[in-house]
Parts: sequence; structure tokens; C-alpha cells
Amino acid sequence: MRLDKEARKIEETMLRRARRMEQPRELKAILREALATFEGSLEQLSSEEEKQEALALYLDRIRRVTFSFHMAVFRKTTREAYGRTENAEVKQHVISVLEEGMKTIARLYRFI
Repeated sequence: MRLDKEARKIEETMLRRARRMEQPRELKAILREALATFEGSLEQLSSEEEKQEALALYLDRIRRVTFSFHMAVFRKTTREAYGRTENAEVKQHVISVLEEGMKTIARLYRFI
């Protein structure tokens, strides 16, 4: 079974009822430690190719999740700015900022 499929299966079974954590400081500390431990565990794989594949799959998942949240935050703040004004010129400017910002974010994560 490929590592990404196995990881998704683990998410669906073992993590289905996992307690949600809501303290950003604690989550950052956990993720820093977990990432270092994960990267160390890659050394146990038998080939450099397997190590690189596992790391690439992992980092791509992180990239996708981070992109989604980055875009969601950007869109939310843009919608709020749009809704706060009645001025048509300002609304048009907000739309322009939204278009450019979405392109910039997509480029940053290499989706375009």
C-alpha cells in the first residue's frame, strides 16, 4: 500500500474520534516536535527514493491544507471589507484586491 493511502486510512480509522486541540501555542509546539520526529523516522526507510517520496507526499499534504486555510482567511477578510462599504469605487477596489490576492496566493503555493 502506498504511504499516502495508508496515511489516509489511518486518518479515517485511528483519528476519527481524536480530540480536537484549540490552543495555537500548544499545537505549534506539538507540530514542531512531531515534524522533527517524523523526519527522523524517514531514516528507517530502506532507500533514499522511499525517503524522498514519503517526505514529498507529506509536505504536499501540508501545502494543500495550508493553501486552503490561507485562501479561506484571505477571502473572509476581503468579503468583510466589501461588506463594510457602500461606496461603489471602494467595492471595485476590494474586488481587484481579491483577484490579485488570489492569484498571488495560488502562485505562492505553486498552484498556478
